[in-house]
Amino acid sequence: MNKTEQHRKKANGVHYTPPALAKHVALSIAQNYKFNGRPIRILDPAVGSGELLSAIFTACAPYSVPITATGFDTDSSALSVSAERLHTQYPSIALSLIHGDFLDSIQSSKGRGLFEDGVGSPELADIIIANPPYVRTQALGVSRVKELAEKFQLDGRVDLYQAFIKAISASLKPGGIAGVIASNRFMSIKSGASTRLGISQDFEILHVWDLGDTRLFEAAVLPAVLLLRRKGMHPCQSRSRFTSIYRVDDRAKNSDLVSVQGPCDALVHEGFVGTSDGEVLRVQHGHLEQSQNGGTWRLSTQSSDSWLGEVADRTFGTFGDVGKIRVGVKSTADSIFMRQSWTTAAKSDLPELLLPVTTHHVARRYRSLPVERKILYPHIYRNGTRCVVDLDEFPITKRYLEQHRLALESRKYIKEGGRKWFELWVPQDPSAWKKPKIVFRDIAEQPTFWMDLDGTVINGDCYWIAADNDNIDSLWLILAVANSRFIENFYDHKFNNKLYSGRRRFMTQYVERFPLPDPTSPMAKRMVELSKSLHSRASYDHSSSDTEEIEQLVGESFGVSGSFSGRRNSLGGVSESSYSQLSPQSA
Repeated sequence: MNKTEQHRKKANGVHYTPPALAKHVALSIAQNYKFNGRPIRILDPAVGSGELLSAIFTACAPYSVPITATGFDTDSSALSVSAERLHTQYPSIALSLIHGDFLDSIQSSKGRGLFEDGVGSPELADIIIANPPYVRTQALGVSRVKELAEKFQLDGRVDLYQAFIKAISASLKPGGIAGVIASNRFMSIKSGASTRLGISQDFEILHVWDLGDTRLFEAAVLPAVLLLRRKGMHPCQSRSRFTSIYRVDDRAKNSDLVSVQGPCDALVHEGFVGTSDGEVLRVQHGHLEQSQNGGTWRLSTQSSDSWLGEVADRTFGTFGDVGKIRVGVKSTADSIFMRQSWTTAAKSDLPELLLPVTTHHVARRYRSLPVERKILYPHIYRNGTRCVVDLDEFPITKRYLEQHRLALESRKYIKEGGRKWFELWVPQDPSAWKKPKIVFRDIAEQPTFWMDLDGTVINGDCYWIAADNDNIDSLWLILAVANSRFIENFYDHKFNNKLYSGRRRFMTQYVERFPLPDPTSPMAKRMVELSKSLHSRASYDHSSSDTEEIEQLVGESFGVSGSFSGRRNSLGGVSESSYSQLSPQSA
């Protein structure tokens, strides 16, 4: 595939379905559809290479029912190749492949799948098998986003897959089965709430497979498969099934591993499974736990629920109770505001508004590497509000920014937002930088939290939290809990949103829910002492006695020391409260 073709596919969210995954989705659909000998209608809203239609035709063959199938795709070349392939392999199937956008064929999401006049079939499908293109808001364009939002009643940030799921619901008969491949992101991020809620309202969720970082696709896609039954014909089952499969490190490699060809073959097993290419996968089976009102989805197992229950019993507050968790500043023009060498960039005197800026490059647990970068920060705090500076008061800064005015004024969203041309897009709170604050990486294999006592600006590749009531000891306690193996376990039980190579996403919506023990307990006070001790050192040693003591104290505080099952210790529970209401303690 040449670079032009790769760029086209990426821009249009095209990721053709691997044969093994297509077979898995198709068999799952066929095993759950109620065949009764009557003819069935099959729909694929994004045909692509034809792999999904081929798989579902094969999966339905043993049931000997007449099949009428319809497929859509906007790529005429791909559609021609698929048509030749499918007509040759399945000549008895009445197949209609349409060059067009499936979403445009739907009159509205309330129209229950009525296609536009002259396009496709007006009848609802019995089976839908789909791998919709994944295109995010910024790639769709403002007019298309508005059009889709109005047509399918979508709220918030609109991604193309959301519209496809709405359209699939509108095109499926009550009792019909849909197998949909989507990015797993929607299950655990705030912007996916409306999609999760819509799926729960329209469908009985039969099974979810989170395929994680198994690299089934050539592109960096973390897929999930949803097996859905349109509500209206059959009573809903008591609980939806959930399967999770992720890559793990070499710790599980041994001669006793079950060996399979690839990730899809591993799904019928449980525990650690080896693949033919030498990777080790961890497969977990349980049930889907859905928080109310479109809350996040997660894998629920007896052991996981027990572990989280023990932690909940000992949770006194959360990180979010201590202070608001914010992302760092975003300039949308880092090459201008944050230079590698200001001496070279300025060519004479340095701009007056340079401040030290913390980035992920200095990230270390407890204490970062020395901060050497600087950011031009044109915002101040005056009379209780954030203000932009008067450039006339800073002539060197003004001269430097004027040199880059054309590039800065090209940021149309700044102007549309009523902002001055030289502002940062997300400046955050200028008065907060001088406060002690916890900083942490957004993406990391292990939690990496450290204390900033130097008043630096935090860049947008990190998040940060300052105590609302200036209780710095609550920050030192956060530091101990956040850097522990316990938090890794908590994250994996509660959220389990991982990228490739086991990297976790430490976003606001997760970190604000991290638990804290009773800060007045002897164990918590000792954790504060140890955090301060580790921060005071020039380097951090993962194997130090202080680090191991913190690990032990954190586990014991939540009753899960040395165990995933939730062993309760003898200290008893504490009542819930808010850290923001605690009286300040000395640093």
